[in-house]
Amino acid sequence: MKLKELIEGVQSLKIISEEKLPIAVSFKVSLFISKINPAIDAYNKERNGLIKELSTPEKDNKGKETGNVKFKGEKELKEFNEKIDKLLEEDVKVEIPEIKIDDFKDVSIEPKYLVNLTWLIKA
Repeated sequence: MKLKELIEGVQSLKIISEEKLPIAVSFKVSLFISKINPAIDAYNKERNGLIKELSTPEKDNKGKETGNVKFKGEKELKEFNEKIDKLLEEDVKVEIPEIKIDDFKDVSIEPKYLVNLTWLIKA
């Protein structure tokens, strides 16, 4: 699977993991999250490194850093986007558990969370 799919699904996985699920499904989801965390952490480290390299901290009118950053210029923004896009196309080897939609019988989950998990939850 592509890193992009994994990154897009992380928030949805966190939402699902907060629901009361049958014990077997809960275990599969928890185990899967723990297996993908190293890939997510590595992505965030690379992304944050690029941001630090290609941007500068924004400051308020008193010169205090706001916690936001601004890319040094259009060239740096383009470079960041190109490198992130390339990184997100990397293949990630992850064993994906079999989770069926029927496993969520009594659980209400908004469709916006499920749309990023079509590769994980089978009909």
